[in-house]
Amino acid sequence: MEDKPLEFVMAQECFYSIQGEGRYVGCPSLFIRFAVCNLDCRGFGQLNPKDPSTWVTEPAQHINSLEEYQTPKYGCDTSYAKDKEYCHLWKHYTLAQMVTQCLDKVGGSFKRGPNSIHLVITGGEPMLHQKQIVALLQQLKHYGLKDVTIETNGTIMPSEELEDLRYDLSIYMSISPKLYCCSGVPNEKAFKPDVLNYTSLVFPGQLKFVCGKQEEVWDEVKRLVSQLDTSKRYPVMIMPVGSDLEQMNDNATWVAERCMKEGYQFSPRLHIYLWANSYNT
Repeated sequence: MEDKPLEFVMAQECFYSIQGEGRYVGCPSLFIRFAVCNLDCRGFGQLNPKDPSTWVTEPAQHINSLEEYQTPKYGCDTSYAKDKEYCHLWKHYTLAQMVTQCLDKVGGSFKRGPNSIHLVITGGEPMLHQKQIVALLQQLKHYGLKDVTIETNGTIMPSEELEDLRYDLSIYMSISPKLYCCSGVPNEKAFKPDVLNYTSLVFPGQLKFVCGKQEEVWDEVKRLVSQLDTSKRYPVMIMPVGSDLEQMNDNATWVAERCMKEGYQFSPRLHIYLWANSYNT
Protein backbone atom coordinates (compact mmCIF):
# COMPACT_ATOMS: atom_id res chain seq x y z
CA MET A 1 0.00 0.00 0.00
CA GLU A 2 1.35 3.43 -0.95
CA ASP A 3 1.84 6.03 1.76
CA LYS A 4 -0.83 8.70 1.91
CA PRO A 5 0.41 11.86 0.13
CA LEU A 6 1.65 14.56 2.48
CA GLU A 7 -0.78 17.38 3.07
CA PHE A 8 0.39 20.84 4.06
CA VAL A 9 -2.22 22.59 6.21
CA MET A 10 -1.30 26.24 6.26
CA ALA A 11 -2.74 29.02 8.39
CA GLN A 12 -1.86 31.30 5.51
CA GLU A 13 0.20 31.22 2.36
CA CYS A 14 3.92 31.71 2.71
CA PHE A 15 4.97 35.36 2.67
CA TYR A 16 8.22 37.24 2.09
CA SER A 17 9.25 39.67 4.80
CA ILE A 18 12.01 40.59 7.28
CA GLN A 19 12.89 38.48 10.31
CA GLY A 20 11.73 40.58 13.23
CA GLU A 21 13.22 38.75 16.22
CA GLY A 22 16.28 37.00 17.55
CA ARG A 23 19.69 36.32 16.08
CA TYR A 24 18.70 36.85 12.44
CA VAL A 25 16.69 40.02 12.95
CA GLY A 26 16.64 42.06 9.77
CA CYS A 27 17.37 39.15 7.39
CA PRO A 28 15.11 38.92 4.34
CA SER A 29 13.09 35.78 4.98
CA LEU A 30 10.37 33.64 3.50
CA PHE A 31 7.89 32.67 6.20
CA ILE A 32 5.76 29.53 6.16
CA ARG A 33 3.03 29.39 8.80
CA PHE A 34 1.57 25.97 9.61
CA ALA A 35 -1.82 25.60 11.25
CA VAL A 36 -2.55 23.80 14.55
CA CYS A 37 -0.80 24.07 17.93
CA ASN A 38 -0.45 21.74 20.91
CA LEU A 39 -0.78 24.57 23.46
CA ASP A 40 -3.69 26.89 24.15
CA CYS A 41 -2.24 30.09 25.62
CA ARG A 42 -5.51 31.76 26.59
CA GLY A 43 -3.90 33.51 29.54
CA PHE A 44 -2.01 36.03 27.41
CA GLY A 45 -3.27 39.55 28.11
CA GLN A 46 -5.50 38.47 30.99
CA LEU A 47 -5.45 40.36 34.28
CA ASN A 48 -4.53 37.13 36.10
CA PRO A 49 -3.17 34.59 33.57
CA LYS A 50 -2.85 31.88 36.23
CA ASP A 51 -6.54 31.98 37.23
CA PRO A 52 -8.80 30.78 34.38
CA SER A 53 -11.91 31.76 36.36
CA THR A 54 -11.02 35.42 35.80
CA TRP A 55 -10.29 35.20 32.08
CA VAL A 56 -12.15 37.36 29.63
CA THR A 57 -13.32 35.57 26.49
CA GLU A 58 -13.46 37.60 23.33
CA PRO A 59 -16.18 36.84 20.78
CA ALA A 60 -15.12 34.85 17.74
CA GLN A 61 -14.17 36.84 14.69
CA HIS A 62 -16.47 35.84 11.82
CA ILE A 63 -14.18 36.75 8.97
CA ASN A 64 -13.80 35.64 5.37
CA SER A 65 -10.13 36.52 4.90
CA LEU A 66 -7.06 37.12 7.04
CA GLU A 67 -7.03 40.75 5.91
CA GLU A 68 -10.05 41.16 8.21
CA TYR A 69 -8.30 39.59 11.21
CA GLN A 70 -7.88 41.79 14.29
CA THR A 71 -5.11 40.87 16.74
CA PRO A 72 -7.00 39.84 19.90
CA LYS A 73 -6.40 41.54 23.24
CA TYR A 74 -6.54 38.21 25.06
CA GLY A 75 -4.93 34.89 24.20
CA CYS A 76 -2.59 33.94 21.36
CA ASP A 77 -1.93 36.78 18.92
CA THR A 78 -2.00 34.31 16.02
CA SER A 79 -5.14 32.50 17.09
CA TYR A 80 -6.06 32.19 13.40
CA ALA A 81 -3.26 29.62 13.19
CA LYS A 82 -4.70 27.31 15.84
CA ASP A 83 -8.37 27.93 16.60
CA LYS A 84 -10.96 25.89 14.72
CA GLU A 85 -13.22 28.87 14.08
CA TYR A 86 -10.62 29.94 11.52
CA CYS A 87 -10.10 26.54 9.88
CA HIS A 88 -12.24 27.57 6.91
CA LEU A 89 -9.39 29.97 6.07
CA TRP A 90 -6.65 27.35 6.27
CA LYS A 91 -5.11 26.34 2.97
CA HIS A 92 -4.35 22.75 1.95
CA TYR A 93 -1.44 22.03 -0.38
CA THR A 94 0.39 19.08 -1.82
CA LEU A 95 4.18 19.04 -1.64
CA ALA A 96 4.47 20.15 -5.27
CA GLN A 97 2.05 23.02 -4.68
CA MET A 98 3.95 24.11 -1.57
CA VAL A 99 7.26 24.13 -3.44
CA THR A 100 5.65 26.25 -6.15
CA GLN A 101 4.26 28.67 -3.56
CA CYS A 102 7.71 29.14 -2.04
CA LEU A 103 9.54 29.60 -5.33
CA ASP A 104 6.95 32.07 -6.58
CA LYS A 105 7.58 34.25 -3.51
CA VAL A 106 11.37 34.27 -3.92
CA GLY A 107 11.48 34.61 -7.68
CA GLY A 108 12.53 31.03 -8.35
CA SER A 109 15.64 30.93 -6.16
CA PHE A 110 16.69 31.56 -2.57
CA LYS A 111 19.94 33.10 -3.83
CA ARG A 112 19.71 36.86 -3.60
CA GLY A 113 22.68 39.14 -4.18
CA PRO A 114 25.66 38.25 -1.96
CA ASN A 115 23.45 36.32 0.48
CA SER A 116 20.54 33.90 0.42
CA ILE A 117 16.98 34.36 1.58
CA HIS A 118 16.32 32.65 4.89
CA LEU A 119 13.38 30.31 5.38
CA VAL A 120 11.43 30.69 8.63
CA ILE A 121 9.01 27.90 9.53
CA THR A 122 6.48 28.97 12.13
CA GLY A 123 2.94 28.31 13.29
CA GLY A 124 0.93 27.27 15.23
CA GLU A 125 3.45 24.66 16.28
CA PRO A 126 5.48 23.59 13.24
CA MET A 127 7.12 20.62 14.95
CA LEU A 128 3.75 18.87 14.66
CA HIS A 129 4.47 18.77 10.91
CA GLN A 130 7.98 17.35 10.76
CA LYS A 131 7.32 14.97 7.86
CA GLN A 132 6.08 17.87 5.77
CA ILE A 133 9.00 20.09 6.82
CA VAL A 134 11.57 17.44 5.92
CA ALA A 135 10.00 16.77 2.52
CA LEU A 136 9.83 20.48 1.72
CA LEU A 137 13.41 21.21 2.77
CA GLN A 138 14.67 18.31 0.70
CA GLN A 139 13.14 20.00 -2.32
CA LEU A 140 14.04 23.62 -1.58
CA LYS A 141 17.74 22.92 -0.96
CA HIS A 142 18.01 22.41 -4.73
CA TYR A 143 16.92 26.04 -5.25
CA GLY A 144 19.63 27.75 -3.23
CA LEU A 145 18.13 27.40 0.26
CA LYS A 146 20.85 27.39 2.93
CA ASP A 147 19.46 28.87 6.16
CA VAL A 148 16.35 27.63 7.96
CA THR A 149 14.86 28.79 11.26
CA ILE A 150 12.16 26.75 12.98
CA GLU A 151 10.14 28.78 15.47
CA THR A 152 8.83 26.35 18.07
CA ASN A 153 7.56 26.23 21.63
CA GLY A 154 10.10 23.53 22.44
CA THR A 155 7.75 20.76 23.57
CA ILE A 156 8.27 18.26 20.73
CA MET A 157 11.38 16.17 20.04
CA PRO A 158 13.00 16.55 16.61
CA SER A 159 12.74 13.51 14.37
CA GLU A 160 15.73 11.58 13.05
CA GLU A 161 14.81 12.69 9.53
CA LEU A 162 14.93 16.34 10.55
CA GLU A 163 18.23 15.82 12.34
CA ASP A 164 19.75 14.30 9.22
CA LEU A 165 19.04 17.46 7.23
CA ARG A 166 21.48 19.45 9.34
CA TYR A 167 24.27 18.03 7.18
CA ASP A 168 22.81 19.77 4.12
CA LEU A 169 21.26 22.90 5.63
CA SER A 170 21.85 25.29 8.50
CA ILE A 171 18.84 24.61 10.74
CA TYR A 172 18.43 27.02 13.65
CA MET A 173 15.96 26.37 16.46
CA SER A 174 14.29 29.49 17.81
CA ILE A 175 12.59 28.16 20.94
CA SER A 176 10.00 30.19 22.84
CA PRO A 177 8.86 28.30 25.96
CA LYS A 178 5.53 29.64 27.18
CA LEU A 179 5.65 31.10 30.69
CA TYR A 180 2.94 30.04 33.13
CA CYS A 181 2.61 33.53 34.61
CA CYS A 182 1.91 34.94 31.14
CA SER A 183 0.22 32.21 29.12
CA GLY A 184 -1.67 30.35 31.83
CA VAL A 185 -0.25 27.05 30.57
CA PRO A 186 1.29 25.11 33.51
CA ASN A 187 5.04 24.50 33.33
CA GLU A 188 4.60 20.72 33.30
CA LYS A 189 2.81 21.03 29.95
CA ALA A 190 4.64 23.94 28.35
CA PHE A 191 8.21 23.45 29.57
CA LYS A 192 10.05 20.26 28.58
CA PRO A 193 13.68 20.28 29.77
CA ASP A 194 14.42 16.91 28.15
CA VAL A 195 13.29 18.18 24.75
CA LEU A 196 15.21 21.44 25.10
CA ASN A 197 18.39 19.80 26.33
CA TYR A 198 18.36 17.22 23.54
CA THR A 199 17.53 19.74 20.84
CA SER A 200 20.43 21.93 21.90
CA LEU A 201 22.83 19.02 21.40
CA VAL A 202 21.68 18.58 17.79
CA PHE A 203 20.89 22.07 16.47
CA PRO A 204 22.20 25.58 17.08
CA GLY A 205 19.53 27.89 18.42
CA GLN A 206 18.26 30.35 20.98
CA LEU A 207 15.81 30.57 23.86
CA LYS A 208 13.41 33.47 23.45
CA PHE A 209 11.05 35.01 26.01
CA VAL A 210 8.70 37.99 25.94
CA CYS A 211 8.93 40.06 29.12
CA GLY A 212 7.50 43.25 30.55
CA LYS A 213 8.06 45.00 33.86
CA GLN A 214 6.49 42.36 36.13
CA GLU A 215 9.03 40.79 38.50
CA GLU A 216 7.10 37.52 38.40
CA VAL A 217 7.93 37.13 34.71
CA TRP A 218 11.65 37.64 35.21
CA ASP A 219 11.68 35.29 38.18
CA GLU A 220 10.05 32.54 36.12
CA VAL A 221 12.50 33.00 33.25
CA LYS A 222 15.42 32.73 35.63
CA ARG A 223 13.97 29.64 37.32
CA LEU A 224 13.26 27.81 34.08
CA VAL A 225 16.58 28.65 32.45
CA SER A 226 18.42 27.42 35.54
CA GLN A 227 16.96 23.94 34.90
CA LEU A 228 18.45 23.66 31.43
CA ASP A 229 21.77 22.55 30.09
CA THR A 230 20.77 24.66 27.08
CA SER A 231 21.66 27.77 29.05
CA LYS A 232 25.31 26.84 28.42
CA ARG A 233 24.81 26.61 24.66
CA TYR A 234 21.76 28.66 23.68
CA PRO A 235 21.71 32.41 24.28
CA VAL A 236 18.70 33.68 26.23
CA MET A 237 16.99 36.47 24.32
CA ILE A 238 14.38 38.74 25.84
CA MET A 239 11.88 40.72 23.79
CA PRO A 240 9.71 43.52 25.21
CA VAL A 241 6.03 42.69 25.52
CA GLY A 242 3.73 44.59 23.21
CA SER A 243 1.25 43.80 20.47
CA ASP A 244 1.33 47.37 19.19
CA LEU A 245 3.87 50.15 18.89
CA GLU A 246 2.61 52.11 21.89
CA GLN A 247 2.95 49.12 24.23
CA MET A 248 6.34 48.26 22.75
CA ASN A 249 7.69 51.75 23.33
CA ASP A 250 6.44 51.69 26.90
CA ASN A 251 8.47 48.55 27.68
CA ALA A 252 11.48 48.44 25.36
CA THR A 253 13.97 50.68 27.20
CA TRP A 254 13.11 49.23 30.61
CA VAL A 255 13.47 45.65 29.31
CA ALA A 256 16.78 46.46 27.58
CA GLU A 257 18.22 47.88 30.78
CA ARG A 258 17.03 44.84 32.74
CA CYS A 259 18.70 42.57 30.19
CA MET A 260 21.95 44.44 30.80
CA LYS A 261 21.58 43.72 34.52
CA GLU A 262 20.70 40.02 34.12
CA GLY A 263 23.14 39.25 31.29
CA TYR A 264 20.44 38.33 28.75
CA GLN A 265 20.46 39.43 25.13
CA PHE A 266 17.86 42.02 24.17
CA SER A 267 15.97 41.48 20.93
CA PRO A 268 13.70 44.04 19.30
CA ARG A 269 10.45 42.99 17.66
CA LEU A 270 11.23 44.73 14.43
CA HIS A 271 8.07 43.67 12.61
CA ILE A 272 5.92 45.62 15.07
CA TYR A 273 7.96 48.78 14.49
CA LEU A 274 7.72 48.31 10.73
CA TRP A 275 4.24 46.88 10.19
CA ALA A 276 2.37 47.19 13.50
CA ASN A 277 2.05 43.39 13.85
CA SER A 278 -0.21 42.92 10.86
CA TYR A 279 -1.26 39.34 10.21
CA ASN A 280 1.47 38.55 7.65
CA THR A 281 4.58 39.71 9.50
